Amino acid sequence: MTEFWKDIPEYKGLYQASSIGRIRRLDRKIINHGTLSVKRGAIICQSKSKKGYIRVRLFFNGGTKEELVHRLIAKTFIK
Repeated sequence: MTEFWKDIPEYKGLYQASSIGRIRRLDRKIINHGTLSVKRGAIICQSKSKKGYIRVRLFFNGGTKEELVHRLIAKTFIK
């Protein structure tokens, strides 16, 4: 099975979902106290909720948001 990636609609240009259920962040440039740095893209670590759902923590608009992976995959791949 080949894996392919698509932008997650709510996080376009920041995060992508794969066809096998993984989430990754994309490379981005950050200005922190006047210094430009590059945050490299990587696969996001997944954890299990108390109810057994797989979730990820995404950073967006200066805060964090926990999202359920199956919902992100559905939003990305189901029309």
